[in-house]
Amino acid sequence: MDQHANGAAAMPAIVAPAILRSDDALPRSDARLRLLVDGIQDYAIVLLDPIGRVVTWNRGAQCLKGYTEAEILGRSMTVFYPPEAVAAGLPERLLAQAMIHGRTEEEGWRVHKDGSRFFAEVVVRPIYDADGRLLGFAQVTRNIFERKQAEQSLRLSEARYRLLAEHSTDVIMWVGPDGTRLYVSAASRRLFGYEPAELIGRPVGGLVHPDDRAALPEMELLRQGTLGDAVTETTYRCIHKDGSVIWVEAFRRQLPDGHGYVATIRDVSERKRLQDQLTETNRHLQHLARRDELTGLANRRAFDEAIHTEVLRATRDGTTLSVVLIDVDHFKQFNDRYGHPAGDDCLRAIARAIESVLCRPGDLAARYGGEEFAMLLPNTAEAGAATVAQRLLEAVRELRIAHDGSPELIVTISAGLTTFWPRRCPGEPTELVRRADTQLYRAKQEGRNRFFA
Repeated sequence: MDQHANGAAAMPAIVAPAILRSDDALPRSDARLRLLVDGIQDYAIVLLDPIGRVVTWNRGAQCLKGYTEAEILGRSMTVFYPPEAVAAGLPERLLAQAMIHGRTEEEGWRVHKDGSRFFAEVVVRPIYDADGRLLGFAQVTRNIFERKQAEQSLRLSEARYRLLAEHSTDVIMWVGPDGTRLYVSAASRRLFGYEPAELIGRPVGGLVHPDDRAALPEMELLRQGTLGDAVTETTYRCIHKDGSVIWVEAFRRQLPDGHGYVATIRDVSERKRLQDQLTETNRHLQHLARRDELTGLANRRAFDEAIHTEVLRATRDGTTLSVVLIDVDHFKQFNDRYGHPAGDDCLRAIARAIESVLCRPGDLAARYGGEEFAMLLPNTAEAGAATVAQRLLEAVRELRIAHDGSPELIVTISAGLTTFWPRRCPGEPTELVRRADTQLYRAKQEGRNRFFA
């Protein structure tokens, strides 16, 4: 039964990952992203090419590692590692692990330009293009020497721990087994707007945004003493004393002998804003990656992805799937006579006509290439597809676009269609396209301005 008018699920989005480059690939309109990245001084953000050479980095990387961007561009990432780490193959191993797992983390010593060493936390992620080719790696490095010192000092003595904690830019809290704060470092003034004395003795969690409290189940496990030596990491929102909302990242480690746990909390609002900006940019790029620039229809890549998805869906559900290929009649003569700008206008008008005959969210109209278009009609039998094709031929003729090089004296189209029904004729997407193309060729041979199925 033809269900073309009954609706279908919308096509899934196609993800097209993007990599930002310093000059040649970073659009002028997105220069603000570079400003945001450069504004994050606590994190060294470095983009590497597929073999680990520096493509670009932010000012945080320059501050942390000592090199200017001009000095480091094109050099291998191994320049940041101690000789013993390079000899052991650590840099290459981190890149390989990132490709296998999608992300890798490591803590270890790194080397400053002046030869000094600092202890760093490093996260490496691979970056791929829309076709799955490796573009390079994003590496985020942070100096965690002070945090490591604080953790070690806590194990040695509470006095030395307090001394270091009071000088840390992160807020450090000691939370007792009953969930009450027993110690809060002086950094709470900067992060939360509260004096330590205002927070000590109060239950932990009171500063957490109400909508995020349910996302912190590990706090109860910490109070129960069931996490062992594990370190939990959570990003969530807190309410500042002045009522503003800030994003924080908290690391929590359980103390031995039931003494509660220690939390290290830092402000990541700037990083979160950058992530949101990158998410929005990627969303825009995803949209552009599957759209034809001239007509606004889906492009060939989007059509190929969609037909594979719909063939699998039709095979699974036992439903029909129709494909229509369309070609503008005598288009070369039209371009030769009226010029390419007029030809572009003609293609745009035909694209709108194609959209006008599709009535369901699940239907897809695409520019297949040049003056060729395609329609994908899920859950549509041959009769329904023929109805759509006939309406399209009439819609294009009604445009009345003058074409002295056509026997009709107006622009017309030819179409070929085929229908996939897994219960009768299992097949592949390429076979569907080939069959539709055969029918299109037949329509053109029989005089154009018609369709065959």
